[in-house]
Amino acid sequence: MNDRVSQAVNILVVFDEYKNDLDIRKIAFLKGLWGGGGQTKKNTLTDGMATQTIVTTGVVICGQEKPTQDMALYTRVLFLEYTKTSFSFLEKR
Repeated sequence: MNDRVSQAVNILVVFDEYKNDLDIRKIAFLKGLWGGGGQTKKNTLTDGMATQTIVTTGVVICGQEKPTQDMALYTRVLFLEYTKTSFSFLEKR
């Protein structure tokens, strides 16, 4: 997930199939994206200092569940719910 957002600039990155049973570290990562920060890693090869990925892209989270495992994540998303499943020919255009 971190690689996808760190390689993109000024576009949308889509994470599909969100589930509330995600690992808590992935939930924390998604919460961190809201503030523009990605994953923090310790650089053990050179100076041992921590580096953080800077996020310069928008993120779309899609799935069948509301992101309610952690309410802090839920407050950081724009939640759009669709109940209509069949569309006419004109609506599909």
